[in-house]
Amino acid sequence: MTRNSSSDDFDFGEWLKKHKRGCITTPVVIVALILLLIFYNQFVHHTDTGYVGIVIDYGTLSGGKPEVRIVPSNQYTAINPFAGQVFTEYPVAQQSLVMVASGNEGEVSGDDSVTCQDKSGIAVQVDMTVLWQVNPGKASTLYLLRPGDPLTGAFNADIESTVVRPVARNALTEACASYSWDTLGADKQHIIHDAMAIMTPLLSADGILVQQTFIGEVHYSSSQQAIINQLTQAQVQAQQAQYLNQKAQYESQAAITAAQGQAQAIKIINAALASNPNYLRYLEIQKWDGKLPQYYGGSGPTATIPFP
Repeated sequence: MTRNSSSDDFDFGEWLKKHKRGCITTPVVIVALILLLIFYNQFVHHTDTGYVGIVIDYGTLSGGKPEVRIVPSNQYTAINPFAGQVFTEYPVAQQSLVMVASGNEGEVSGDDSVTCQDKSGIAVQVDMTVLWQVNPGKASTLYLLRPGDPLTGAFNADIESTVVRPVARNALTEACASYSWDTLGADKQHIIHDAMAIMTPLLSADGILVQQTFIGEVHYSSSQQAIINQLTQAQVQAQQAQYLNQKAQYESQAAITAAQGQAQAIKIINAALASNPNYLRYLEIQKWDGKLPQYYGGSGPTATIPFP
């Protein structure tokens, strides 16, 4: 019996060529994918939600500074790192700078309240909080001011402590200088307005938006607090004296009004008597209770009708 070589013989050489080609192709594909991923990470960047992206082109200088362009949130951009281009991003969420006497709040441990001098040069400590954020449209300005610095988290090496903090503290100190130390607590809203007017344009020029400013507790020394207590007590006494004086005036006016009313009534009665002598008799009748007057004679009580 003769075997059919075309259908039954196994060609090992052909099988090896086929699978060898496959074994070589798979690593090549993997390497290509890795290179593509590296290329993508190096050359294509995405600005995350809630951030503003910045492309810094150190290969193109203008006035000695690199060119910078903004990449809005949720957008992609391509860069060329071999040409000196770098991508970074800032969060645009609201940040809170807290400067208070309590050591449990803010970046600085211990007393971090702001020292203010009033218009007479008397110093007091004031708690201050500033709400701020990066201006997305001017993020490039902020980057060129402090290139590579984080917004927060590295005291004396972040944007909050090196840019926002000194401007805010100086603004509050300057605003307090227009007021008296013993009225700072009552003048908080005016001081905030003045401080905002000072710091807002300065920080805006650096690419930072000031959202709101708060003045917390005003910390007085023991001697200052004693003076304030005395002033408060004197003010309360003055208000009480004013109230009593006003009350006396009201009572006096009421008495005068009552006396004038009585005098007017007497005047009207006298005029009536002068014009009609029987008016007096009419008044007696009006006040009569209906009982006849009685007197005792020799034969017992006798009633007399009080009519003419």
